[in-house]
Amino acid sequence: MSWPAGPLLLQIIGTSGWRPFTTGALFLALTALPLFAARDHTASDTGPPDGLHWLRLARAAPTVMIAALIAGLVESAYVSLLPVFALLRGLDEQHSLVLVTVFLAGNVILQLPIGRLGDRLGRQRVLRLCAVVCVIGPILLSAVMGIAWLVWPLLLTWGGTMYGFYTQGIALLGESYPAAEFADANTVFVVVYCAGGIVGPSLGGLAMDYWSPNGLLVFLSAAPLLLGASLLRRERDV
Repeated sequence: MSWPAGPLLLQIIGTSGWRPFTTGALFLALTALPLFAARDHTASDTGPPDGLHWLRLARAAPTVMIAALIAGLVESAYVSLLPVFALLRGLDEQHSLVLVTVFLAGNVILQLPIGRLGDRLGRQRVLRLCAVVCVIGPILLSAVMGIAWLVWPLLLTWGGTMYGFYTQGIALLGESYPAAEFADANTVFVVVYCAGGIVGPSLGGLAMDYWSPNGLLVFLSAAPLLLGASLLRRERDV
C-alpha cells in the first residue's frame, strides 16, 4: 500500500522545499530495517552466472520478458508524467496527485482477481486482456479527464491491468523455466522490468515534447501493443 500512499503524502507535506525529499529518504531508510533481521540467513555463494546464461534465459521466454519490459515502461512513465499531463490539461496540483493515487491503488486492489482469472483462463489469455485494456485506457483518459466519476474507475482498472503484466509475468516464469533456473530467471525478469522503468519516463517525456500533452497517451497506448503483438505471434506459432 506504500505506492498509493506516496502521492497522498505529498498533499500533506507539500511538493516544494526539502521536506518531501527528507521525508522520502526517511521512509526509504526504514525499508532497510528488515534486512538486519535477515543478515544471518545468507545463502552460499556459487558465483555469478555469466552474461550468456542470462541472455539465454531471456530468449527462452520472450513474451515473459516483454511483459516485464512493458510493465516497467508504462508504470514509470505514468507515475512520473501523469501529474504533468494533468496540469497541462488544466487540473490543479492536488487533483493531479490524486489521479496517481487512484492508478496505483488499482495495482494493489485488482491483483487478486486478475490472479484468479489467470488460474481459470490461463496466463497468456489474461495477458492479452490486460494488453487490450492498457491500449484503450490512455485513449479514454483524454476523453474523460476532469470527470471524477468516470476517470477514477478508468484509472483504477487501467492501473490494475497494467501491473497485471508484472504479476502474470512472474506467474509465467514458473511455467516457462525449470525449478533449478527459476531464481536466475526471476533476476533477469526484474532487471528487464527495471530497465523499462529507467527509459520509460524519458520516452514518455519525448512523446510529450513532440505532441503536448497527448503524446504521453500515445506512448502509453503504443507500448502494450508490443506485448499484444508478441502474444498473437506466439499463438500462431503454437
